[in-house]
Amino acid sequence: MNFNSPIIFFILTVLILIAWKKIKAINIFKPTKERLIKLLVKAEKMASHYSGGYSGKHLSAEEFHQDLKTAIKEYKNGDDSQINEFYFWFAPTCAWDDFVGQEGENLGNQIFDILTKMKK
Repeated sequence: MNFNSPIIFFILTVLILIAWKKIKAINIFKPTKERLIKLLVKAEKMASHYSGGYSGKHLSAEEFHQDLKTAIKEYKNGDDSQINEFYFWFAPTCAWDDFVGQEGENLGNQIFDILTKMKK
């Protein structure tokens, strides 16, 4: 079989486009609650290593950690209103950045990206 043939190239391209459309249709790339929970649990563990500081309504990293832990538990139990709390906590330059800083920047950005897509 000669892949230099324009007809074969065209057919392969069409097949790839059809496959891509099918993959997108089954929502494989959409954010999921399970993915968000996995990242939030990772964030909760990271936040547990910090102390002190101040950010908005949280007077310390310990207080933020406890609120985050509680919110994750409630979210796991079906309280989807926690998404709004997470959204504000993980928004750039908000609580997550204030308490965890550069070490948690990538994780915070991943969480915020998922939350932004979920809120749409």
